[in-house]
Amino acid sequence: MISSLFRIPLISLFSIATTLLMWWVCITCTKRIPEGSGLGGGSSNAASVLRALDALFGTGLTAQSLCSLGERIGSDVPFFCSGPAALVKGRGERIRRIKPRTDFTGIAVVPDFRISTKEAYQWLDESARHTTTDTAVPERQLVSMYRCLEPAEWIFINSFTWVLEQRFPVYKKLFILFKDLGADFSLISGSGSSFYGIFRDRKAALDAERNVKKDYPSAAVFAPLDKIPTVIVQ
Repeated sequence: MISSLFRIPLISLFSIATTLLMWWVCITCTKRIPEGSGLGGGSSNAASVLRALDALFGTGLTAQSLCSLGERIGSDVPFFCSGPAALVKGRGERIRRIKPRTDFTGIAVVPDFRISTKEAYQWLDESARHTTTDTAVPERQLVSMYRCLEPAEWIFINSFTWVLEQRFPVYKKLFILFKDLGADFSLISGSGSSFYGIFRDRKAALDAERNVKKDYPSAAVFAPLDKIPTVIVQ
C-alpha cells in the first residue's frame, strides 16, 4: 500500500522498513555449518534473513530483487536467494538457474581445521597452476554434464584443489578414502575446508558414512534440495 501510494520501489521500501525496525527485530541463529568450511554457511544465513524479513514485512520482493540486496552483503548471498542449483559467474551476481537433480546422495566431511577464504585466494593467485572452469569447460557443457551425465562421469574441477592439497595432506587421503568406499564423485567444497562425495546409491552412502565417521566424526549424509525452502512466519 505504501509503495503503491508514494511510488517507492519495493526494494527501497524493504531497505527503509528493515532500517527503521531493526531495533525491534531479534534474530537467533543456530549454526550447523561451521565458518571456514567452504559450504556457504554465513552466506546462506544472510540470504535466509533477507527472505525472512521480506516475508515478515510483506514486501513481496522478487528473487531478482533479493539477489540484488544480497550482492551488497556478500558474493555468495545471491546464489542462496535464487534457488538450490545454479551456474554462477562473475563475483556471484550473474546467476543462471538450473533444474536441480535429486537422484543422488552425498557425504560431507568438515576436517578439524578451518580455511580463510581470503588466504585461499592468495594461495591460488600465487600458484602457477591457477586454472578456472570458465576457461576450461564451456558453460553449455557444464550444465549438460550436471544434468545428463552420471556423477561417475562428471569432470568438474575445483581450482583450489592443488594448492590446498599442498598445504593440507588430509585431502589426498580423503580422495583415496571416498574412492575406496565407492563414491561416484568427490571434491573439495569451495575454498575448503569441507570435502564431499557423491553416491548414486543411498544405501552405499549410508554404509560409507559409518566408515568415514571412524576417522572423521563430522561426516554427515546430505540430500540435494529440489526447491528453495519456504519461509514460515508464525
